Amino acid sequence: MVSKEAQTAIDLLFEGKRKRSANAKGKDPRAALIESIYNERRFTDENARKRVLPDKLRLEQDYADTVPGEWLHYTGEDRLDGKVILFVHGGGFNTGSALSRRDLTARLVLASRIDSFSIDYRRCPEYKYPAHVEDCVTAYIWLLKKGYAPENIFFFGESAGGNLVLSTTLYLKDHYLPVPGAVCAFSPSTNFDGGFESRITRANRDPMIGSLLTEEEEQEALKQYREGTWKSLTFYCTEEEAKCPYVSPCKGDYTGFPRLMLNVGTEEILYDDSVAVAKAAKEAGVDVTLNVWEGMFHVFPLFDCPESQEALAKIGAFYRGE
Repeated sequence: MVSKEAQTAIDLLFEGKRKRSANAKGKDPRAALIESIYNERRFTDENARKRVLPDKLRLEQDYADTVPGEWLHYTGEDRLDGKVILFVHGGGFNTGSALSRRDLTARLVLASRIDSFSIDYRRCPEYKYPAHVEDCVTAYIWLLKKGYAPENIFFFGESAGGNLVLSTTLYLKDHYLPVPGAVCAFSPSTNFDGGFESRITRANRDPMIGSLLTEEEEQEALKQYREGTWKSLTFYCTEEEAKCPYVSPCKGDYTGFPRLMLNVGTEEILYDDSVAVAKAAKEAGVDVTLNVWEGMFHVFPLFDCPESQEALAKIGAFYRGE
């Protein structure tokens, strides 16, 4: 059973999802998506500006060569020097920012006692693959040039950011670059090549993302999925690019991948995405942990609830090797 704080968030999110679904009825899907992208960018950044940075943290703006970002320095006496979390935000490859995720980043830094650098990678629809991955690779190499040892750089990504930390690590490994010390992906999207069935069967269970479906719409979508004709709208990549493991990391070779933690809620449409990567990583001999959060939704640590505190504590301990 979820906490009352989580249930409050779930109820509010479902209310918003119902309104978005109603507003999208009858609109051209691409036009509706573009409209929602810019509305969400404005809304999430404006809300984030109102938040006060917690104690023991210091904010610093910086550039990872060409990629803008921001540091959150942990100033407590128990800080872990010489280590850094490269934070990659989510937002469907379209929205999200270091600013909009600053509160989550702050709570992750406090839980781990490790500094973070959060990047503002290029987004759709202005840019498409491989721009997002390129910016992650650039930021990682920049951290190496600053003197951080690979084993002391930890990746964190949520949703689209979860895809990017998996894809970036696969790219680094495949191109003979040193890989980070550990990777944590929270609710990652891992398959653009047809998706997974949970994107349909859990559409009405996940309050955060996806469209509400009638019974008829769900059955038709499942029919198309099983025939291999079901597709979701994206500005990120082409159908051919979707087959690449740096777009769909569920297709990657995980041999030699660093320690990996995946987190997913039982109610989210991307449930199968995490399970598929965990299976592939385990079969490749990777030290992989899959945390399945009962009753929880897509990227629930965006909300401050007991489940979020527990999840962030687990991630902090994972980075520390505990």
